[in-house]
Amino acid sequence: MVNRSLNLRINLIIIIVITSVLAIFGVINYQHTKVRKIAELKQRVEDFSEQFSLFLGSVVWNMDSVELKNQIKIAMKTRFIYSITYQENLDNDDSAVKSNFIKFFGMRRDKEWNPVILSSPTDFDNDMPEVVHDITKKKIKLGELHIVYTQHFLEEELYKSSIFWIVNMCGLTLVIIITLIFLIKTNVTKPISVLKNEFKKVVDGDFNSKLILTRNDELTDMYNSFIYMREVVKDKIEELREAQKNSEYLRYYLKTILDSMPSILVGVDLDGVVTHWNKAAVKYTNNLSDDVIGYDLKTALPDLNDVIDDILDSIKAAKSHYISKHCVLRDGVTKYVDITVYPLSSESINGAVIRIDDVTEKCKIDKLIIQTEKMTSVAGLAAGMAHEINNPLSIITQGIQNIQRRLSPSSPKNIEVARQFNIDLNQLEIFLNERKITTFLEGGKKAVERAAEIVRNMLKFARKSDASQTRENIVNIIEHTISLSSTDYNLKKNYDFKFIDIIKNYEPDIPDIVCCSGEIEQVFLNLFKNAIQAMEDVVDDLYIPKLYINVSRISGYVRIEIIDNGPGMPENIKNRIFEPFFTTKAAGIGTGLGLSVSYMIITQNHNGTFEVESELGKGTKFIIQLPV
Repeated sequence: MVNRSLNLRINLIIIIVITSVLAIFGVINYQHTKVRKIAELKQRVEDFSEQFSLFLGSVVWNMDSVELKNQIKIAMKTRFIYSITYQENLDNDDSAVKSNFIKFFGMRRDKEWNPVILSSPTDFDNDMPEVVHDITKKKIKLGELHIVYTQHFLEEELYKSSIFWIVNMCGLTLVIIITLIFLIKTNVTKPISVLKNEFKKVVDGDFNSKLILTRNDELTDMYNSFIYMREVVKDKIEELREAQKNSEYLRYYLKTILDSMPSILVGVDLDGVVTHWNKAAVKYTNNLSDDVIGYDLKTALPDLNDVIDDILDSIKAAKSHYISKHCVLRDGVTKYVDITVYPLSSESINGAVIRIDDVTEKCKIDKLIIQTEKMTSVAGLAAGMAHEINNPLSIITQGIQNIQRRLSPSSPKNIEVARQFNIDLNQLEIFLNERKITTFLEGGKKAVERAAEIVRNMLKFARKSDASQTRENIVNIIEHTISLSSTDYNLKKNYDFKFIDIIKNYEPDIPDIVCCSGEIEQVFLNLFKNAIQAMEDVVDDLYIPKLYINVSRISGYVRIEIIDNGPGMPENIKNRIFEPFFTTKAAGIGTGLGLSVSYMIITQNHNGTFEVESELGKGTKFIIQLPV
């Protein structure tokens, strides 16, 4: 179709050009010939008129009217003459001429172009060209000769010659057109078609054509230029392919880097519309990139709605912005995230990258580190206090024991000294008992023992236990601790372990751990005691206290969860429960060392982790992880 259209256009152009040239040439030639023929006719008529007037001069002078008429009739045989009229000279004073010769005679053509005699000079009116000559003899003007001629026959001749010329020119034009079309098709169209096919091969990716032109003309130069252009295009395409390959690799590489980062990376424009969404963001929100790209930031990350305005302000101001430990509620779980806004500094790209890091575990670790530092600092103080307190406790204990021994009626030495002073030791014993002095001494002794126990706990808190560790089954330890708790706590302390619903969830095949069973039992006893005391604070007739104990294995650790459905703890108390001497119990009920000592037992003595999760009104969960 393209070749045919090209050939057709070329042929039409050739035909139009040649026809136009010949038409213009024909018009010019026709006009030139017409002007020339008319001029020749006029000159011919003038020459004829001049000669005829000279001839008629003798005829008129001789007053031969018959000859005049005959000569005019003979002259009318010339077909281009329309009319010939003779009119005497009215200004001539020769009376003889006037009286003896005709005053007017003329002939003209009728509709069939036959000559007819005119009756008067005003017998006709025509707009044809006219030639007037005086008829003279011996310098005397005898009359005037009027000859009117027509160009009609001349125009017919010109028309016929034009038709003949047109026919000849059409034939010549046809020959020229056919010749030119053949030459153009052979020397122009065909090489152009070949060159077009070469272009098509380049478009199709074929750069290895072997066509060689032996011509030595402009088309050969064009083809050589095309060959050079083709090689340049080939090199450029190879460069573009390599650049595209590198660009795709770099894009994939950058995408892989961004998707491999644990941080949530979100690209946005100046209006806060999401432009990029990495895999961490997909994992965090459960929304694929196609579901959020093109949407505003509030729709994509509804958790951050309370800080979205600050983020958008920093983007528009092109300033970095950092939000530390922002609290969000995700799937019912409180999490903490760090948010950093990095404005894009490119002149052609506007927007920002928002980095979101889940620092929930980091916050927990920070709290544990702070707690550990507190434990460490207090541990040294506790050790020094324990040693200092031990000395007066020993003296008091020794003094009470000596009083009890020296008041005993069974001691020989006491009996001997009492006789010296006439004292009845039995009566003295009755007196001491009646006055409860003995009870006071026993109370003092027990108080000293309790103080000694506190000192021992402080010493345990201060230094790693030297107790030997053996491989134990954690479930057996928990069951033994439950058994101890059910007999240890009673109604005298306002709670009873037997009335607590215990829900146990032990995974099968829990591996043994290396631990000091006595210390681990002490930890569980403290947790059970605290849970029971907390649940006793709930005032509700329909309330049923429950204690959940879950044991499972998680990546090299045994995980123990002790959960109560008590009142829970506010944030300020939860952050301090592992501090030594911190307690929420009334004076005399607790020392504040139970959880702090438990924390040291788990983290330092057994290289485990000890965490707490609690929300006011929703109970408390203690999480212990011990290495297998």
